[in-house]
Order: sequence, then C-alpha cells, then structure tokens
Amino acid sequence: MSGHPLNMCENCGALSPQRCGRCKAFFICSRECMKAVWRPHKPDCDKIVAATEYLKSIGDEGSGVPCMISAGDKLLLDNRCLAVYQKYGVTELPDWNSTINAVEKYQLFLDILRENDTCSGVGRCLKSFY
Repeated sequence: MSGHPLNMCENCGALSPQRCGRCKAFFICSRECMKAVWRPHKPDCDKIVAATEYLKSIGDEGSGVPCMISAGDKLLLDNRCLAVYQKYGVTELPDWNSTINAVEKYQLFLDILRENDTCSGVGRCLKSFY
C-alpha cells in the first residue's frame, strides 16, 4: 500500500488509496466502480482538471489565492466554521486525515452548510452577507 491517505470509494464506500486518474480528487477502488460513477463524476472531474490547468498556467502569481476568495470573506468563513466546530465539540479538523467517523463528518458538513446558509427559501441572497 502506498503513502496515500485512505478514503472511501465514491461508488461502493470501500476504503481505497486510489484516486481518479484525471482529477486526483475522488477516491475509487476499482475499474468497475469507476465505470459505475463516471457519468455523474465527469462534470466535476472536468471542472477540477480545468481549474488545475488554469492555476498551472498562471504560475506563482496565482499561488496562495485558492478560489479567488478575499481575505475578509475567508476570515468570516473561518470564524463561522470555528463557531460550528466549538458548538459541536469538534477537536480536530474534518479533513482527509481526520479520525472522525464518516457519518459524523457528513453531519458536521451539513450543519456547517446550514449555519452558513445565506440564501432564503425563495433563492434571494440575504443582503447582510454582502
């Protein structure tokens, strides 16, 4: 087994160190599973590959500016996430190397999305966010 972090296959949920050969962002355990998820995965894969190529094309001048988010917006988002982590007693970041149970991690992300929801039910963004 390689030094890649283990994660769950996008199709069957089995632990796998293998990632999609194109985007390197999604874990997959076999060719059969890749074939099964390719159609829904392809649009995301294309976007990730395009973004990676764009970042490579702009070189060092683009480094450190992920997603073109402003420093103020990043700080606001970080503070909101930190508040949710504290609210739910999270003691480690729920990243790829986290020991948090996958179901708990999923629930935490849903809660973070709910806490940071800035749009009303009718699809109009709240002015306070801007």
